[in-house]
Amino acid sequence: MDFKDLTYVVTLAKYQNYTNAAKNLYITQPALTKAIKKLETEMGEPLFIRKENSTVPTEFGLKYIQYAQSILNLKSSMDEELGALHAKKYPILKIGITHVSGRFLLSQTTIAFQRKYPHVQLSISENITSSLYDMVEKGELDFAVCIRPGSPFYAPREDFDYMDVVTNEMVLAVPRSHPLLAMAVNKPGFHYPWIPLEWAKEEKFLLQPEDQFTGKAAKYIFREAGFWPKSVSIINNVHSAIDLVCAGCGIALVTNLHLKILEQKVTLIPLSFGREPICSKSAAMFKKGNILPDYALDYIEMVRDAHRPLLMGH
Repeated sequence: MDFKDLTYVVTLAKYQNYTNAAKNLYITQPALTKAIKKLETEMGEPLFIRKENSTVPTEFGLKYIQYAQSILNLKSSMDEELGALHAKKYPILKIGITHVSGRFLLSQTTIAFQRKYPHVQLSISENITSSLYDMVEKGELDFAVCIRPGSPFYAPREDFDYMDVVTNEMVLAVPRSHPLLAMAVNKPGFHYPWIPLEWAKEEKFLLQPEDQFTGKAAKYIFREAGFWPKSVSIINNVHSAIDLVCAGCGIALVTNLHLKILEQKVTLIPLSFGREPICSKSAAMFKKGNILPDYALDYIEMVRDAHRPLLMGH
């Protein structure tokens, strides 16, 4: 007799049908029948009998099931408590990041964190912002570093708490030799040389899909500007779009942070535009009411530290 036998008997008693019980146990019906008959032979007593259209426990079987359920409950409690003790001693920090941020953050934070907390295992998930929201909501992540709800194009969320990391500004990425750069001016309230967006309407734009922040932003930006570019290519990966800008294949709507952290074959220049800057906040986002352990708070501070030098002087 082992825990598997106990589980088989309890499950068959619940469903009173070999086919349904076997399906619930993810085994075949003949395998379940064979296991029950073997156990009955060992016990020297029948555990089940056929009654009308059901398989029901005998008197001996009922007593067996009573003890079997108690043993399984005890094992479940043991596994849960021992698992909690193990997790406390060897915790796993489950972090979500966007694909672009991941390229930068992993290299900037992982080694320092593991040196400080060698007993904590890092589990990193990369995904788009909306999917990271879902993963945090389901408890699959301790926190996610991504665009904060309530930023432009993302609805507020009352079920999340935040620790802000960095503010991003939408910009046009152009090569240093691009004619638009020569026409740009300094404008109060903007961090970068500014142009009216209408000046770029004849340009080929390299944009992201609308399920990404920059894609959502592009749709809003052009609607506010009153035009849609004459030539648009949808590029799923921001880094690929930047590579194409470097190759002279168009210009891109990205964030200033993208230009800071992504490798460029030639140096691209950010241009501001619009009536006012379009900014969003990246934050470490977690479920409201959750208390993050000290090592998680330290990781978030390392993320902040990694961003600070990038945006000095913008």
